[in-house]
Amino acid sequence: MKKTVYYLGVLLLFIYACQSDDDTSNAPNSPIINPENIYKGDLYLNSQEALIDFYTKNNYLRIDGNVFIAGIHDISPFKDVVEITGNLSISYTKENALLDTPDLKTISPIALEKIGGSLSISKAEALTNISGLSRLQFIGGDLSLNNNGQLSSLDGLTSLTEIGGSLIIANHPSFIQWKGLNLLQKIGGSVHIRSNNNLSDLEGLQQLTSIAKDLSITSNTSLYNFCALQNTTIQGNIIINGNGYNPSKEHLTNDNCKTAGEKVFTGNKFISNQDELEIFAAKQYTKVEGSLIINNVIDMSSLKDLKTITGELRIKNNRSTVYSNGTKKNLKNLRGLENLQTVGAKLTIQYNTFLENVDALENLTSLTNLFIEDNGSLHNLQGFKNLENITEELRIKDLPSLTALTGFDNLRTAGFIRIVSNDKLEKINTFELLQKVDNLWILANPELIDVKGFTTLNNVDNRLWIFNNKKLSNHCAFKNTVIHTFQCSKNAYNPTKEMLATNACSL
Repeated sequence: MKKTVYYLGVLLLFIYACQSDDDTSNAPNSPIINPENIYKGDLYLNSQEALIDFYTKNNYLRIDGNVFIAGIHDISPFKDVVEITGNLSISYTKENALLDTPDLKTISPIALEKIGGSLSISKAEALTNISGLSRLQFIGGDLSLNNNGQLSSLDGLTSLTEIGGSLIIANHPSFIQWKGLNLLQKIGGSVHIRSNNNLSDLEGLQQLTSIAKDLSITSNTSLYNFCALQNTTIQGNIIINGNGYNPSKEHLTNDNCKTAGEKVFTGNKFISNQDELEIFAAKQYTKVEGSLIINNVIDMSSLKDLKTITGELRIKNNRSTVYSNGTKKNLKNLRGLENLQTVGAKLTIQYNTFLENVDALENLTSLTNLFIEDNGSLHNLQGFKNLENITEELRIKDLPSLTALTGFDNLRTAGFIRIVSNDKLEKINTFELLQKVDNLWILANPELIDVKGFTTLNNVDNRLWIFNNKKLSNHCAFKNTVIHTFQCSKNAYNPTKEMLATNACSL
């Protein structure tokens, strides 16, 4: 009898242990939801103050209803909510935000794991990431992202495995990658991807095994690669048009799922650190239909595919980057831009403390404006040796390591040339093919003694101004130049316009 009781006790303990192991409703990572932690009804929170007020007075972990959030800049007061049984809608526009309210720029970390209805994020024009949704595993309805102008990826949806409704990604000019949906396997509705003009591929959707309804991919002008969907079963219709490449249904499942067409980024691209540059470069864009601004990077070598920028190229404020181990790295050259042939507007190279040369730019032949300013280590400009035309202005200013100005041997036309405040510049030995400018200013170069590079200059149509070059006593390079207005003062020697045409052009 004792043995029977003993074995019965062991059996009961075993059953209890199994039940405990199977019960995941109160898993360590999910809080226990008691009745007092459940809000029943719909929530309309249309300002930051309303959101803060509601969640500081309550400790709700589950919302049995729909949640509408608008006009806020910080979602962190929502951080403890684990489940919403209805829809979650987040939107931001200037119209529904209070005056002077900051923009919604990021979805900060929240505990949300399950949405019974749909998730919609729209019109958040400054939103750059949704990383705070990293615990979200299930959406019962649609996932809809629409008109979020700065959103570049879905990084943050890394736990999402199933969408019960449709996936809708539309009207995102900065959207370039699907990183974040790597675990998504099943979509219960349709997929609509439209008007994301800088999206070049669907990499990140490889784990998607089934789409229960239609697939519609339209008007993504840079999209050339659909191969991530090769193994996806699509139950409904397939509509693919208006993209950079438009494969047929059959091509979608074989090696014709992509083409090597020109990869174009449409719009202005602002890169503020090395990681952003690498993400952008990984797309292998050959053309930027807009301007490219690059700040705070140490290496540009991954931009080797870039050939054309229709707007401005600005390389600015690239100084020391200090890593956690104490090491420093600096941008010393522009290697990576060797294939760049066209910059449609201004090229600015400014405040790059450790930049030593611009040799990588030797394939440029024409520019609107070229500004080279405040680059403390830049000691030569040979990278511009093939430049033939600057339609507006060439500015060479505050280059304390430059001793001899060379590199413009093939420049034939320029509107305005300014050579200003280069502390160690001694000689201007270039511009041999330049015959005419509108304005030429040579100002405050304290070591300058030689301007012979301008000997072949025939005309200065407006103003030649030579000022405050303490050692410059020879101006004979301009002896045969036709000058409209000549100003010369505070140099070692200051001839008049009439003297300039005679042997009195120098001491």
